[in-house]
Amino acid sequence: MKFAIDIKDFWLDQESDLKPALKNHIVNTVVQKMYERLENKTQVAIETLIKERINELIDEEMDKFVSEVVASRKFKPYTYSDKTITIEEHITNRISGKDTTSSINEAIKTAGVKFGEQIKERYDSVFASKIIDQLEKSGLLKEGVAKILLNEKNGD
Repeated sequence: MKFAIDIKDFWLDQESDLKPALKNHIVNTVVQKMYERLENKTQVAIETLIKERINELIDEEMDKFVSEVVASRKFKPYTYSDKTITIEEHITNRISGKDTTSSINEAIKTAGVKFGEQIKERYDSVFASKIIDQLEKSGLLKEGVAKILLNEKNGD
């Protein structure tokens, strides 16, 4: 182990001898730094052990829960009611659309499609503007026509 000892922190009373005081300062500094390193390593080791044990307990509980659900073939769906349903009922509800999570999924899909259409319209507008700019720069459009086309495009 290597330790850096800062002598700036060292001070000496007028009554003390330099050698024993310096020795005490070095010993105290080394002990303090060793304690800090040991404390950090110990804390990390303890946290790791605790996390591993918690994960083991969670895995055990999840295995027990899944086993119980499979054995009883009933579970409580993702609702606020205390009603339990069979696995077959759950599958039937999901397929028929009676399940509220499927309507949530449908709303998310609809929002995604709308967002995609908006992005496509923006891209089309930018693409058309770039084509008009290039035609104008190439001299293929009369003066003022590009401004009229761009204003019509921006007005939409």
